[in-house]
Amino acid sequence: MDAAGLRFPDNTFDVSLCRGSMMFFPSPLTAAKEMQRVLKPGGRVAISALSSPERNPWTAIGYEVIRRRAGLPQPLPNQPGTFSLGAPGKIASILKEAQFRDVQAVTVEVPPPVGPEQAAELWAAHKQFSGTTRDLMSKLPPAEAQAANEEITSRLGDALKSYY
Repeated sequence: MDAAGLRFPDNTFDVSLCRGSMMFFPSPLTAAKEMQRVLKPGGRVAISALSSPERNPWTAIGYEVIRRRAGLPQPLPNQPGTFSLGAPGKIASILKEAQFRDVQAVTVEVPPPVGPEQAAELWAAHKQFSGTTRDLMSKLPPAEAQAANEEITSRLGDALKSYY
C-alpha cells in the first residue's frame, strides 16, 4: 500500500503505527497527512526511525564501507534513506506540519541485538533484510564485496564491544 494514498476512508482508525519505514518514503509529510486523515478524532500515531549513524553503528558501518569501496557519494540532505529522519525534532516537525496536536518525541536507546562474537551473523542478517544494503553491495565486484564483508564484520565486532 502506498503511504501517500492510503485506501481507507477518513476517520477509520484509533491508532496509526509506522515502524522503521517513514524514512524511506519520498514524502514523509504526505504520509503523515494521510495518517492524520485516516485517524479518528483523538487518534494517536507512533513513528519510529533510526536517529544517526553515530548512534547506530551496526547499520552505519556497512553503509560507510560499501560507499567508500564503491566510490559512491553520501545521500543528499532530505533524500529518503536510513537516517533521513534522525535529526532531533525532525519527525515532530513533520507531524506538527501535518496538523497533529500534542506531539511528543522520545528518544529510545536500543542496544544492538547481539554481542561482538556474533558480528558476522548480524551483518549477514542485515544484508538479507535491507534492500538498501543489497543495492549498495550489488555495485561492488565480487572480490571487493568479499573484502567489504570482512572489513564490515571486523569493524562491527569492534563497535559491538562497547555495548557488552
